[in-house]
Amino acid sequence: GVQMAVAQPRLEMTPQQHSFVVNPLTQGERVLLVLAWRNDWLSVDGANPAVPNVAQRAFLAMPAAGRDVDTVAQDLAEARGAIRMAIRPDHVVVQISAPRAGIETTLEIARSLLTMPQYDPRWVAVRADELAEVMTRARSNDRVAMWETARLAALGQGPLYNMLTLPDDALTREVSAPELLAWHRQVLGRAPVAMAAAGALTTDQAGRYLDSLLPGVAPAAPAPLVAA
Repeated sequence: GVQMAVAQPRLEMTPQQHSFVVNPLTQGERVLLVLAWRNDWLSVDGANPAVPNVAQRAFLAMPAAGRDVDTVAQDLAEARGAIRMAIRPDHVVVQISAPRAGIETTLEIARSLLTMPQYDPRWVAVRADELAEVMTRARSNDRVAMWETARLAALGQGPLYNMLTLPDDALTREVSAPELLAWHRQVLGRAPVAMAAAGALTTDQAGRYLDSLLPGVAPAAPAPLVAA
């Protein structure tokens, strides 16, 4: 049979001199961009450990690119685009994907969310309450309680344990929009430590797309991701 050549990921530089890994694929129609920032929120004295987790839930619950919250969701759905944030103990990872026909709309919304965050206090309160309720229900599960006990034995009662476990529901409910904005500026306001692009795009397109998400951000030396 005919053997199809498989593209290999390679390291490239964006026009603004950010390093990234790219893997253009000739098959398929979707574009995937991944950016990772170091999450050093726990180094801030007195930082509420629930802030990153509430931010994850509130990230798409704010206006963006001249759109209200409902229109953001509607336009992403019409573009078949997706923007996801994952919180790790040491990194924050944002994934942006869309078909070629919808990538510009998806990027416009993602750029606004990343560079001009407008955390709505009403939505922040809703998301914080939701998270507290989720953690309350989870702690009633014997398996979860077992893992929390093991985590406490391994980590001790400290900032990392508190961030992973969120043992204080009252503290979770206290998270405010200004705290989310402070976290966002500290973590996402800097250059990512790793970026990647794959799918139905060229290397030049990948570089431009990634640069568009980082206006005015000076490049940083890449650092390896640590698996959580």
